[in-house]
Amino acid sequence: MKIEPYQKDALIKYINQEGSCSSPSCEGAIATFEKSIAEYFKRKYVLLTVNGTSALMLAYLSTGVSRNTPVIVPQYAHYAAIHPLKNITDKIIPIPVDSETLEMNIELVGKAFKKLHNAPKPALLNVVMTGFCTNSTNLRKLCDTYDAIYIEDCSRAYLCNDDGILGTKGDVSCFSMQGSKALCAGEGGLFLTDNQSNYEHAVQLAFPGRTKHTGTINENTFESSIYPFKLRPSPIIAVIAHSQLPYLEERVNNSRKNLKLLADALEENMDLNVIHKESIHKKGGWKDACIKCQDAEYATHFVSILKNIGVQARLEFSDAFVDIDDYSIYSNLVLLEGFSGYKKADENHINQINKIATAAKMLKGK
Repeated sequence: MKIEPYQKDALIKYINQEGSCSSPSCEGAIATFEKSIAEYFKRKYVLLTVNGTSALMLAYLSTGVSRNTPVIVPQYAHYAAIHPLKNITDKIIPIPVDSETLEMNIELVGKAFKKLHNAPKPALLNVVMTGFCTNSTNLRKLCDTYDAIYIEDCSRAYLCNDDGILGTKGDVSCFSMQGSKALCAGEGGLFLTDNQSNYEHAVQLAFPGRTKHTGTINENTFESSIYPFKLRPSPIIAVIAHSQLPYLEERVNNSRKNLKLLADALEENMDLNVIHKESIHKKGGWKDACIKCQDAEYATHFVSILKNIGVQARLEFSDAFVDIDDYSIYSNLVLLEGFSGYKKADENHINQINKIATAAKMLKGK
């Protein structure tokens, strides 16, 4: 993460005014930032946490996910979203994703819910991995139909619009602000909800000293789970992220435009396809680019060529999956790391696109 001049100015101003950069508080910079995020996403309650994984852990616990709760998740899901869940429930149900969009197959999600009709109240975790999402509205409807908890991990999909912006649809919606995200503070996470009970439970779980500011919490509300964690962040996270919030839409739009440049450059190569190419016109974008090849051997060869010409790339399936028995859908995915970034394409960026196009031609033997 590179500190922008406006972030540096905000930090200096904060330190000069507050005289401290290490005393977390539910007032001041943290409260101001949480209020701004609540207004931005039109949510009632927001908590700033130390990282995105901790925000997700609070989402699971505050909504009542426990050892016997069946939780539907996509097979294509980052480990940071799944590992804390594995420590909470024994009943994770992975759903295969669509080979073209890498999103959960809606029909299979519906079938999974039907099989759970006699089970405890289920939950569904939607992890958006590619910066774009086209099924969040349908997933929300399924959760409403089957009285299921709906949790969103939107860390890679800031401002993705699928009949409404992601971050507004979940019983709890979570974001990461790790340095590679569109809204970044080096680290940090966001917990968003409209449910007062979820919010209060999360406060009781992880934010010592904040109960007196929530208005309705008393020390006996969650007596058995008072402060088992300490997930409150430094106000420095709030200052850095808050200074970047006015630029969020511009950064996401730049990423989207850069991804479109790549998709256009590869358009003639029928063996390669930028995932969600048809959705790039929508708001939403991720600084990495996921490319689908015709098979695993093709993908491996493509990565080798890209690395030889100085483009960072790797096989995407290596560390981003949950309990997969069949890699055939996923083993042909190539990730261009940091490709699109969040800045408007410059000469260096255009040169990188040309390198990728050259690699594609080499792959076809042109």
